[in-house]
Amino acid sequence: MMPNPARRASACLWQAAPLVALIFAVASYGAGNEGQTRQTDETGERAPDSAPLLAVDNMGRIFDRSFNMFYCGRCPRDPNLDWRSDFSNSFLGEGETCSYAPTMLVDGDRLTGWAEGDEGDGIGVEVVVPSFLDLTVPVRIWAGYGKSPEIFAANGRPKRVRVTVLRLRAMEDPDPHDATGCSAHTYVEPVVVAGHEVDLRDFNGYQELPIPDFRIEHYLEYPKEWLLMDGTERVLYQERVDAGDATPYEREPTEYAYLLGLTLLEIYPGTKYPDTVISEVSNGLSHWLTTPDPMTRLR
Repeated sequence: MMPNPARRASACLWQAAPLVALIFAVASYGAGNEGQTRQTDETGERAPDSAPLLAVDNMGRIFDRSFNMFYCGRCPRDPNLDWRSDFSNSFLGEGETCSYAPTMLVDGDRLTGWAEGDEGDGIGVEVVVPSFLDLTVPVRIWAGYGKSPEIFAANGRPKRVRVTVLRLRAMEDPDPHDATGCSAHTYVEPVVVAGHEVDLRDFNGYQELPIPDFRIEHYLEYPKEWLLMDGTERVLYQERVDAGDATPYEREPTEYAYLLGLTLLEIYPGTKYPDTVISEVSNGLSHWLTTPDPMTRLR
């Protein structure tokens, strides 16, 4: 008989607890231990509400966190309801505007950027890049506000960051009647699989962002066609299977999704503003062909 996975109720994070109860702390990584994680919590207990963005248990799993890659997970979900982001525990103007939200990291425009919203210089603030970059090829970062040389100098720039790789899976059973697109584009069960610290140059342009070594893994999941069927559609399909007119769906190997996380550890202070900004994180070739890094030509 065709398997019938239990349906989970879909929900956007704007229906959940406030962001301060969902943000997560990053595992600490020892110097020279590239690609390996040293857990900061050996108890497996729930992270406190005041925890930073990537809190892990003793298996490297992140506490109570999901990421929506469509409308709901990007700021704003609903301008009248919630201006938060799944991808950062702080950004400038949060609650009022999305001009400096995490999505600005991947809009392909150096004139925009994610700016942390901490009261200080942003050390310890974390952001997850809201795009499934190909982490098996070189990734580059515009570490600073690339709008102009003057604005670049006026704002803080990352000097040292912790780079983490997060492994996630698609929500097992999205709601086909969810008009917001939340459940069908939600990724859950994030796990920190690798991380290391990287020193960045104070350079107004793209520079390489080394990615820690990690292994691409797979899990068993039903095809999307099955997951998006509602109960009635599944019953009707089962009738076709019983009649010999259709083949039952089976779980099949599915590649995990991987996201890139950044934690600000040290900064180059701005001459005018305390905010630390990152304009872009990308591995699209066209971006750095138009803004070549002069150090690259010397290698």
